[in-house]
Amino acid sequence: MNPNVKQVLKYLGTFFGLIVIFNILLLLSSTIPRESVEKNVIESADVLNEEGPGYIFSELFLIYMDTYTDAVVVNEIYSIDSTTPYESYMKARKNYKEDQTIFEQFEDIGEGVTANISEDDGQEYVDGNYDSIGELQDFLKGDIKTSLTYGRYWHGYLSIYRPLFTIFNIKGIRTMQFVLTISFILAIVLLINKKLGLLPAIIYCIAFCGCGFISATYSLQCGCLFLTTLIATLILLIRIDKIKDIHFFMFVVGMIANYFDYLTVPLISLGIPLSVWIFYKSKDKGFEKAWKVVIMASIAWLAGYAGAWIFKWAQYDLTIAGSGMLDIGFRQSFYRMTRNNQTAYYKNIVSTIIVDCLPVASVFAIATCVLLPFIGNIRKQIMADNHVVKAFLLIMAMPIVWYSVLANHTLLHYYFVYRHSILFYLGGVLAFYYACFENGNLKIKADSNSLNTKGAKK
Repeated sequence: MNPNVKQVLKYLGTFFGLIVIFNILLLLSSTIPRESVEKNVIESADVLNEEGPGYIFSELFLIYMDTYTDAVVVNEIYSIDSTTPYESYMKARKNYKEDQTIFEQFEDIGEGVTANISEDDGQEYVDGNYDSIGELQDFLKGDIKTSLTYGRYWHGYLSIYRPLFTIFNIKGIRTMQFVLTISFILAIVLLINKKLGLLPAIIYCIAFCGCGFISATYSLQCGCLFLTTLIATLILLIRIDKIKDIHFFMFVVGMIANYFDYLTVPLISLGIPLSVWIFYKSKDKGFEKAWKVVIMASIAWLAGYAGAWIFKWAQYDLTIAGSGMLDIGFRQSFYRMTRNNQTAYYKNIVSTIIVDCLPVASVFAIATCVLLPFIGNIRKQIMADNHVVKAFLLIMAMPIVWYSVLANHTLLHYYFVYRHSILFYLGGVLAFYYACFENGNLKIKADSNSLNTKGAKK
């Protein structure tokens, strides 16, 4: 068989195989009766109501949690109707019970809509005010009779959280995510130390701890995406000598990221494992055309991410009568890229990127680069492999490109999209490290407790 044809069949087979798995997982979780999650949903709604919208996770670092969207996630978990599981997970309704009025055009209104009770006359209304926590409370009390659909995402987290909600409330799930995240980060840092050296391990540890990974454990909105990124990175490190096709690997990761993603910070699932791959492949003899690998792997990741997303819209249109989801999906995508006032757009987006999205990562990057000369050996050959440095600089540019292209989304959601800046930190610091320091410096050998400083006197 022609190698090119074989490669195409490999990608197509994997694509449709994962689509089948996505549907099976969502179908199985949607067969769980609503009564099984009711107690923990009510307790979780009370927790969210006590925290309020924009809960402050850290006053020192001004980290705000997107409890607005977590309330929507809890609402969706409860709104799944196990008697019609396929329709339920495809539509991803909120405020749904069998006697509800269905408002099908939720996706077509703008950023989001909420069904609320008017304080003036006590009547229910639908508008663009996003009080999802109050909406969840009113729904559970039986005051909301209008169901809103949110079918343009896969909402793959439902296949994880819905079974967990039969056992835990939101506090228990946050604890579980915290333990898993810390465990995976520790495993990754130890493997990086073993395979790349102590200094790279320190760099990645600072990135994970300083750029929002820990606070993400508190979020239902993006917790699964962050765990997907960590698991993908861990698998890559364990099998890094056996994985020959990084493009195919990133294609698969892109699809899985889209399955779980709520349009939060999906690029972390691309940039973090890719940076590890580039560093490992260049640690001994450099890496010719490494920057081209970054570009091609990014295209493969985007094909998986966008392909899975568009297929969800197409599947919706083919199986749910009168939906028009493809049209809604594309128009919502353009909505997140545009601003009506272009002058205000350029001024605001630059200000948001500099002031809200990148400052923490920039401070950590500068501090790390200042520290490195005191603990690392300067390269004897200062002329580093330019291909590798360019590759890391491309990774550094990824969040800036994302912030600029999805301008509307960035301006509205800077309080969680700032976590993309971990790639800004990693790309910049790794480019500096590779250009100026010996690879493997201060590496701890697996069979020794002593430090082996390459090139230093013993």
